[in-house]
Amino acid sequence: AVVSTQSDVISAQKKALEVTSMITDAIEVAERVTETVEETVKSGIRSYSEALGNSGSSPRAEISPATLKSLAKQVLVEEELSKNLIVFGLPEQDNENVCDSVMKVMEELSEKPRLEADRLGKKKEGQIRPVKVTFTSAAAVQQILAKSRNLRRTEKFKEVF
Repeated sequence: AVVSTQSDVISAQKKALEVTSMITDAIEVAERVTETVEETVKSGIRSYSEALGNSGSSPRAEISPATLKSLAKQVLVEEELSKNLIVFGLPEQDNENVCDSVMKVMEELSEKPRLEADRLGKKKEGQIRPVKVTFTSAAAVQQILAKSRNLRRTEKFKEVF
């Protein structure tokens, strides 16, 4: 397809930047998961070796594939959970777009992460439901948490935590 206008070129460049950013995030997550799996496996091997040393068994015993698989699953679950954040006190409105509401909070913190957001629980009159926010990386969650105390200083979001 031939790009005919300047706005088409700009739009194509923006899409290319978004895709590049998504790929970079995915690579970072994969690298962190790999590092975490390696650390967990090494730790498990050390613990296993120490247990063998204490029980008088042969130090040449190997870790079963099932144990390694279990450790890897545990690491992946922990990595996935570390991408989540629960936001309390965010005012709830009828027919609201929760992602937009959360993005306003993030903008107040000078952050623009990619995220998904959903209210938790059933809607009850007079109660504000918490919001589960899922980010693309655990690093994004840590960055938001580090800045979250700044919300107390704002009039609009001083009740959000």
